[in-house]
Amino acid sequence: MDDFREVELDSELGEFVLNSAFEIGIPQTFSRFLKLFALRKTLLNVIETGFSEEVVFRLPKEKLMVAFFDLPGIRLTTRTILILKILSRSNETGHPFRRECSPQRGV
Repeated sequence: MDDFREVELDSELGEFVLNSAFEIGIPQTFSRFLKLFALRKTLLNVIETGFSEEVVFRLPKEKLMVAFFDLPGIRLTTRTILILKILSRSNETGHPFRRECSPQRGV
């Protein structure tokens, strides 16, 4: 999908309507890393439940391009997520004020 903003959103859940994505998009096969679309939500799910079922991924170095997968989605666990960068910085007092994670998924 060239621009995820073209896909219909469910007004109650705030999530993408997959049928809309499949009508607009073109089926493709991926053999490279894909980035998580909702990074924070996915990581929290993995931490709290041990897994997260994901259907939307970003393409690296592309702001609007995304890949949608049919339900039940791709199950991500601590074994299937590759975290390439974790950065923790401290302010002058030595307390952490920012953490960045860049998990990616090879599909």
